[in-house]
This record gives sequence, C-alpha cells and structure tokens, in this order.
Amino acid sequence: MKRIYFSLMIVTLFAAACNNPAPAVVETATAPAAMNIDSVKAAIATSNQLYNESFAKGDSAMFIERYTSDAVLMAPNMPAFNGSAAIGGFYKAALTQMGVKGIALTTSDLYAEGDYATEQGTYELMGADNKSIDKGKFLVVWKKTDAGWKMYRDCFNSDNPPPPAAK
Repeated sequence: MKRIYFSLMIVTLFAAACNNPAPAVVETATAPAAMNIDSVKAAIATSNQLYNESFAKGDSAMFIERYTSDAVLMAPNMPAFNGSAAIGGFYKAALTQMGVKGIALTTSDLYAEGDYATEQGTYELMGADNKSIDKGKFLVVWKKTDAGWKMYRDCFNSDNPPPPAAK
C-alpha cells in the first residue's frame, strides 16, 4: 500500500510540475537608432553642392567622390556606367562633349531607412554663361558609408524630347 501511495504522489507531483509554465524569457531587442532625416537631408544637400562645384571647377575627383565605388549611373539613351572609372568617363564626356559647367539640383522628396535613402527631384544643367542646356528629373539611391552618404544608384532623364532618329 505504501508503494501505491508513494507512486501516486510521484505521479501527482510530476503532473503538477508539467502543468506549470516555465518562467517567461524576456528578450530585449535593441531597436535601431532613430534616423535623423534632417541630418540625412543636410548631408545630401552638401554633397549636391559639391557635385555642382565639381562641374564648375572641372574637378573629376570631386565628382567621383560623390559616388560609392560600386555605384551605377543610368543616363538616358546609353548603357549604364558601372563603377568609378566608368562614371569618371561619363563626367569627362559631360564636360567636353556637352559643355556642362554646372548643375542645379532640387530635391522634392527624400525617403530614408537604415543605411539607404532615396532622393527624388529635378535637375537643370548649365553651360557657358550659365545658359540652360537641359532640364529633367532624377532618382538617386544614397548609401551610408564610413565616409558619409554617397550615391549608390543614380538615374535621370531629360524633359526634352529625344533627338530625331538618324536617317
């Protein structure tokens, strides 16, 4: 009888232990630091000003420094320019073949999260005597790097109609 009583007591204690939930494990997730959109806007505005100055000075290094080393520039009516060397070639053609001496960039919207921001806006290219050469719109994906915000993907197109097809 003692053996049955002892067995029942063990089974009861075991059942009671199984019915009690384990203590809750509290996980503390570290929330990402809140992005200060105003500081992102300011960094991009500064970079855009330097971009303009690079055309005025004909300074390719200043121009290329606005981009990440793995950036892609997508200009209208031509293949994409991948990487710093190709983007430098685009810059050289803009200076020598198009005669670009400046660019006015107007940001209309900026969307940012984490290490990326997307800038939407309009541009106007200037030639000699500050004469307008072209106007259009752009989207730029910016990437936060150790050296600050850099252009990672740059796509733009003109508001002007395309040139007539060659016959």
